[in-house]
Amino acid sequence: MRAIRHDAGTMDGFCANPLPVGAVPALVFGDTRTGFDTQQTCGIGTAGSGERNYLITVPSRGELTIDVTNLSFDAGFKPVVGVYSNCQFNTGYPRACLGAHPSLPGSRLVMPAIDAGTYIVAVDGFDAIPGDFSLSMCLRPTATSTAGDTCANPIALSFTNQHTVVEGNTLGMNDDVGFIRDDGVVCTNDIDRVFMMDLPDAGGALWDVQARAWPLTDEYFDPSLVLIDSCPDAGTVVDSGVIDCGTGIGTLAGHPFTATLNHHLGAGRHFVFLQGVAAAQGRPEGGFALDVKYARVGSASNDLCGTSAPALLPNATYAGTLLGATNQLDQAVCADMSGQNGAGADVFYRYVAPATGMATFELQPEVGTAFYLGVFTACSASSCLTMQNPNGAQGETRTTLPVVQGTTYYLMVEEYDVAPAPAPLTTGNRGAFGVRVIQ
Repeated sequence: MRAIRHDAGTMDGFCANPLPVGAVPALVFGDTRTGFDTQQTCGIGTAGSGERNYLITVPSRGELTIDVTNLSFDAGFKPVVGVYSNCQFNTGYPRACLGAHPSLPGSRLVMPAIDAGTYIVAVDGFDAIPGDFSLSMCLRPTATSTAGDTCANPIALSFTNQHTVVEGNTLGMNDDVGFIRDDGVVCTNDIDRVFMMDLPDAGGALWDVQARAWPLTDEYFDPSLVLIDSCPDAGTVVDSGVIDCGTGIGTLAGHPFTATLNHHLGAGRHFVFLQGVAAAQGRPEGGFALDVKYARVGSASNDLCGTSAPALLPNATYAGTLLGATNQLDQAVCADMSGQNGAGADVFYRYVAPATGMATFELQPEVGTAFYLGVFTACSASSCLTMQNPNGAQGETRTTLPVVQGTTYYLMVEEYDVAPAPAPLTTGNRGAFGVRVIQ
């Protein structure tokens, strides 16, 4: 692999005059210290941070991998990498984008099927902080598979401890089925992979099932999910029996689009369609991860508020989940949530303040989910101190309150965006999270 180094003093001009790299594979060392600030790469690069633009040649169609190493991680540099067909940064959409990993100095962008040609690789940064980086670019044959292309050959999901994660792509798939949800909503129809799951008997109860999908590396591949009980023939439009469907939702800058569905399902066979959305800033072909888990409804150990709720120690993070939880208190009972949809699944924790002062109650959701966070002084609606919305569609929920030594505070985590009755199709977000109290 050829290594190319551009020193800090090198001025790379504008996108119209990019630094030549040549054919991949190639290893590039560079920095954004003296680059011109003329563009906002991928719409998430920050003004005030210089960019580097490189011209690469892809000699043949294949899978392009760009490994980004942040050589100024400790200095707060957060690189953004975008791949473009031309210099239309403000009016055109990138072929692929990747933001810096929030806690690791390395990240990877994969374009599973890029055509031969020349492309511009732009490196920008968040927060107007410049830094050094390296780009390791490789090309390999595109991996394709016909498994799951139609209902006739679905991919069977295999669960361990009621949980599975599979990876794949939508390359070469067909758009063979259309869907209309039972309440009349037309689902996004595009190329798809078909997965099949067989749920066991729940002893007379229902299973609380969560399916999440997100792009493996490319932020501009936007997945969607369809959940259905029976797999239809190709070429049909299904307008009954469609349990739910949902497209990816926007996230904080640097995080991928993610689609999440939650539903109560009975034992038996169900199908999950994972689709690529050909939206304005999406492409139907890309790599994805699909995470499916289930738990018996009512099985959450901290489903009820009281002395049996897990006790939180200060400044320690505890892992939790809403999967399998039911509803006890509605977030709508709190004054700052008046008029909001209630009846969401909730779980509870308790915190005994070790000292009088200020305490921060914090909730961090897994990607693709969002939750309300409430703080009560007792297990009753009238004792609600506050109920907080998530900070954005995918952000953490946080609130700071005065606490009194020896007082017990109850934390309620409730699913976000519950559909109002009597529409049970969209049942909000029930997934994993981390919770802590900082004092």
